[in-house]
Amino acid sequence: MKVIIVFKSVHYTIKADNLLREKGLKYQIITTPREISTDCGMSIETDLTSFKDIELVLLQNQFEYQSFKGD
Repeated sequence: MKVIIVFKSVHYTIKADNLLREKGLKYQIITTPREISTDCGMSIETDLTSFKDIELVLLQNQFEYQSFKGD
């Protein structure tokens, strides 16, 4: 199962990307699907297993985000 993580702006997506890359976590940057949000053009996509690790890092670093689960 895939998880899409959406932030308030591209700026926060880039900051999260830099942080998660340092941690060696598995994810990719994608264009945010329009049905999810039109506010931020970039999101992070990962699998459910990696999402748990990513979520922990984001919470520890006080990132605000929304997550959406899909196929």
